[in-house]
Amino acid sequence: VWFTAAEELPLFRNTIYAMNQSGDVRIVARVPGNTSLHDIAPDGRLLIARTDDRSGIAVRAPGDAVERDLSWLDSSTLADLSRDGHQVLFYEYGVGGGPRGSTYVRGTDGSPAVRLGEGLARALSPDGRWAIVQTDGSPHFDVIPTGPGEALRLERPGLTLLDARWLPDERNVVVRARAQNGPARLYVLDVKGSAVRQVTPDGFEVGETGWAVSPDGAMLAVSSGQHVELFPIAGGGARRVPGASDRWRVVGWIERGLLISEDPAAGGTVFRVDPATGRRDTWADINPEDPAGIMNLDLSTLVTTPDGRGYGYSWHRAMSDLYLVDGLV
Repeated sequence: VWFTAAEELPLFRNTIYAMNQSGDVRIVARVPGNTSLHDIAPDGRLLIARTDDRSGIAVRAPGDAVERDLSWLDSSTLADLSRDGHQVLFYEYGVGGGPRGSTYVRGTDGSPAVRLGEGLARALSPDGRWAIVQTDGSPHFDVIPTGPGEALRLERPGLTLLDARWLPDERNVVVRARAQNGPARLYVLDVKGSAVRQVTPDGFEVGETGWAVSPDGAMLAVSSGQHVELFPIAGGGARRVPGASDRWRVVGWIERGLLISEDPAAGGTVFRVDPATGRRDTWADINPEDPAGIMNLDLSTLVTTPDGRGYGYSWHRAMSDLYLVDGLV
């Protein structure tokens, strides 16, 4: 049996192996790129496909008429956009990012990216001075400076931290976290203290995507089945956005309303919804300038400036070439 597999990174199968009936495995060849073995002829010729898998970033800064490609290496994924729209926080998780991933900041003017350290970026502080990063799926976050300064550890005993959004006060963050393998909920944590406050109730599961913080830091919006629930961060009863359907997914919140997508993985129209009345209109039609090979346009990664004049998102592209290979037997 011949097959392809990865020696290190599971995303990139770059080695062809052969295994005999005794289970002994040998390396037949190493090839560049992500390779799939489709067939092998009786004479030993191979039909293989080499796929160039890339994830990238598109950003339209305030005042710009078109989007700019801010991809850096081979697997750039957007995490956050500064409040003025002049800086992005992102991470690389492919070959270029290394086995633990790497976090970067970059100006939206296209200036070179600056590597901050290992790990996957989660959120950028409102003043742009701090980045929340997670390494190796650890239950805690590291808060690292984007310039001079000492890193901080953000953790709470009994909570596994999963994702984060900074609040405008620059001291508190909203985190999605699990307590003792229970459902993921939303909490508010003090970055420099020990305070923790649960916002969403017990038994209410918050997904990896589909939630957002209001620009003033007062409310959380969470997609939940056929509804969009609104939770006051300071505490109090939740309420629902009128007119929501099971197709609505929260992808952001700007000063003029919630941002909703009906198919975040496909891109297209993003609607602006009044959270009080449910009235909606079109905010933007988001599609990449070059659609060739786009496998996933991930609007769940959509980030915006508070006024909605700037935004960014991630995409995944796969372009393949087919080869007939001989001489390996």
